[in-house]
Amino acid sequence: MLGDSIFDIRQKTVATIQTISRIVKAELTKKEKSLTYKQQQVLKKQKQLKKQKLLSYFSEVEFLIVDEIHDFGTNYLNSLRLINAKHQLCLSATPYKSEDKEHVMETIAFAGGILYKVEKETLEEKGVLARAALAIVISKYSPEITYAVYRDWE
Repeated sequence: MLGDSIFDIRQKTVATIQTISRIVKAELTKKEKSLTYKQQQVLKKQKQLKKQKLLSYFSEVEFLIVDEIHDFGTNYLNSLRLINAKHQLCLSATPYKSEDKEHVMETIAFAGGILYKVEKETLEEKGVLARAALAIVISKYSPEITYAVYRDWE
């Protein structure tokens, strides 16, 4: 598990891309930059050691699963490129979510293309997604009064 102050790499490791990216950058935070020079040097060395350990681990990764790949910016994709996994599975329900066509192309190129597509209607029929419903409710109450009523019900 990687995250917060946890740095425990095992055979199966779960980490957020934010944590991986932060370790790979090995930069001091604003708060850490306010420390003494000696303290900063110790932290920099610790961060470099973590980075080296993580990069070493990256060479051993066999299967990488990335969820919500469409939300990854270039910096995060660059961090993922350091992982030399034999196999990877990138998941996204909305691969074309971004209006930035270049970003969409970069993401799909990283992921290796779209291999499996399921239409929304199929997911609704199988009960995976709820059918969208819109209801317009006209109320004679002001938002303040309505909030007060809901608050009293809690």
